[in-house]
Amino acid sequence: MTTPTANSILQHLDEDQVAAVTHPGSKLCLIAGAGSGKTRTLAARMAYSHVSGERPLQRSLALTFTRDAARQLGERVAQSLNTSKQDLGSLTTGTFHAVAKAQLSLWWAANSKRAPSIAPDRMAFLKRNVFPVIAGISRDDNEAGKLKAEIDWMCARGIMADDYENAAVASGRSLRFNPELVARVASEYQSQKKRRSVIDFDDLLNELRAAMYESDRFLRSQQWLFQHIYVDELQDLNPIQADLLKLWLGDKPDFFFVGDPKQAIYSFNGADPTFITTLEAQFPGTEYVYAHSNYRSSPEILHVAGVSRLHSKTTPGPMPKIMGFETWENETTWVAREIAGLIHDHIRPGQVAVLARTNRIASKFSDRLESLGIPSTPSGGENGLSQVPVLTFHRAKGLEFRAVYVVGAIEGIIPFQDVGDSREAFDEEERLFYVALTRAKELLTITWNGEGGSARSNYLDFVEKSIRQLTEERALQGIVMPNSDGLTRNPSGTPDHKAMIEQARQALRRSNRS
Repeated sequence: MTTPTANSILQHLDEDQVAAVTHPGSKLCLIAGAGSGKTRTLAARMAYSHVSGERPLQRSLALTFTRDAARQLGERVAQSLNTSKQDLGSLTTGTFHAVAKAQLSLWWAANSKRAPSIAPDRMAFLKRNVFPVIAGISRDDNEAGKLKAEIDWMCARGIMADDYENAAVASGRSLRFNPELVARVASEYQSQKKRRSVIDFDDLLNELRAAMYESDRFLRSQQWLFQHIYVDELQDLNPIQADLLKLWLGDKPDFFFVGDPKQAIYSFNGADPTFITTLEAQFPGTEYVYAHSNYRSSPEILHVAGVSRLHSKTTPGPMPKIMGFETWENETTWVAREIAGLIHDHIRPGQVAVLARTNRIASKFSDRLESLGIPSTPSGGENGLSQVPVLTFHRAKGLEFRAVYVVGAIEGIIPFQDVGDSREAFDEEERLFYVALTRAKELLTITWNGEGGSARSNYLDFVEKSIRQLTEERALQGIVMPNSDGLTRNPSGTPDHKAMIEQARQALRRSNRS
């Protein structure tokens, strides 16, 4: 293999990416919007710093929020260094929880402590050991899920049972349950874990933080081991993770963070969206650099998503469109038939996605697709060859698709009425809608219906205005817009849905055989 040089690592980067990779600063945060190549830039920074001798990988820690992201980052670094991922054994990369578990194993062994068992499924633990002993808890799975969400939020933020109500009110969180009930559940949850000598994944972070506070020697060893820290998706950081990060960084911080404040969508789950915007106060001398290019979405999609600081590097495409219907049945059927048309036109099912704000609405569309013989799945992406992903907005984050249908865009759903009435909650709903729109690469359609007197989401007013504005500008310039549906049409000029659905089924069968 050819030994990489610092210059060879920069060959396929754009001007902004090169500036970020080669920046001499030791406290740096890259603001990288949707589709701007943030993972490529982060991996290049790690490889470049290693080759130049400034930040050797054996003294580096790269933190992500999912196992897939950790795997992809490791692969990108290996690719930049012309080596295999297996040969990067000196690099520590993983989720906060995985890294915490590995470091705690060293701490427990060094102190002759037995490692506790880990309860991997919080909901299962709550249903089995906590909910049955507390009166007033509904057996409804939906209600149980909402109650678990409160426990998730408390654990991610390190909030004690007695402090729940004040903390929730202070953060603008919607109080969906009696605060006393939530406090009893939280208290019983901690008691049941202690009684059974088990911990959960959030406890791993607390345990590691406590170990570093307890032992100055252990803290110094961690800081020596991880002298250069990289974090992806910084906007998703929660307060406990932020505390760990500060302990690792110590009084001589050397870091390269990557994130996007416009994609901060997990405060409901305990994330602190302000961390990324207040770095200068927390680490004086921090510098921000920016990625201005988007390599995913067409200019039209970026325009209706309200993106002003990102410039599309893709070719112009069809204008996004809004479709309104009378009923849920009309809406789901139309979307399903459109997808059948795309599959007929040789777009792989895994390159088309239906995105909904809630699981309940996602299931409506999944059921309709199934009824037409088009299998769907609650996860996926470019590798999903034979199923069409039907996802919530949150689960779609980090993915991209050639065609996206953002569905159920009605008031009360977008924005979601259950999130509360605080400014912070509404801001997050706007960011979540932005994330949904920017999953689309070429085709974007937003649908809604008026069943039961429902009104379309007021978010569509901006989208509609943007479509009209861009259409008028293109007309004045004499630019002809591409056809936006690509549907097979019968002699009368209307889509021949029956033929398309049968052809789509045949395409799916061929895809499954291959």
